[in-house]
Amino acid sequence: MPGRQTMLNTIRKVDSVLTLFTELHPEWGVREMAGELGVPRSNVYELVSSLAGIGLLERTPDRRYRLGWRLLQLSDHLVKSTDVVRIGTGVVHQLATQLGQTAGLATWESGQVLCLEQIEPRGSIPIARVGDRPPVHSTAPGKIALSHGIVDLEGTLERFTPRTITDEILLRQQLSVVRRNDVAFDLGETDPSVRCIAAPIRDTRSGVVLAAVTLCVAPTQFVRDGERYTRSTIGAARWISALLSSNNTADSKTRSNRTAARTPQQLHLSRRLPLLQFDGRRHAAQPPAK
Repeated sequence: MPGRQTMLNTIRKVDSVLTLFTELHPEWGVREMAGELGVPRSNVYELVSSLAGIGLLERTPDRRYRLGWRLLQLSDHLVKSTDVVRIGTGVVHQLATQLGQTAGLATWESGQVLCLEQIEPRGSIPIARVGDRPPVHSTAPGKIALSHGIVDLEGTLERFTPRTITDEILLRQQLSVVRRNDVAFDLGETDPSVRCIAAPIRDTRSGVVLAAVTLCVAPTQFVRDGERYTRSTIGAARWISALLSSNNTADSKTRSNRTAARTPQQLHLSRRLPLLQFDGRRHAAQPPAK
């Protein structure tokens, strides 16, 4: 249908404009955008004026454009309405606080790793920010996605450190181990000063992998206490999977809404005793008794 095609073309144009804005290039002029996109300036001016009118772009005093605050509001709505984040944040907060290490939630979008949440206790290693898209083949959550066929290996495997696996055959061998053991590691393959662990969060009914819990520590801490960190990460992922399953049952809707309205600190207090078993095996896969 002509009308539908016109709308799709407009959406693609909006996408091409918005993706121009990066940390390295946060502002653009109309002439610059037209040259970069290869379209007439009049078309670009009309489009960016419309985007500025609804807050997706902001016009600066010198008549350039930058991303608008409306995007931040929409991003916040998206993250807070996502079940994995809404339910998993409290668990990840407790994991980070209990171990004193950086813990987070990651998922995958358009073949890329996407950071959904990051909790950094005082003294922990800052790794990524919400919205960051780290590499797939060298990161722990990326390996979870690759091992389950959620994303595919594409192109040359870039080397980030001497430890990065750039041989596809060797990487696929590692991915088969990841799938079998249900845990992935980044042993200095993305950043030589960091060791990361990731475990899958699943829809317990279908077994489909939805996201991953991540935990990142310093190399010396990983050598000393890696087994406990690994068990804790797996336990947290299984816990979130169980809570998601509980949330999806018809008879728990009211209870889930009350839980979702609590802050991470409140979740920390309300689930303190069961979650202290993160580094054990007995309670790792079960939510607290109701």
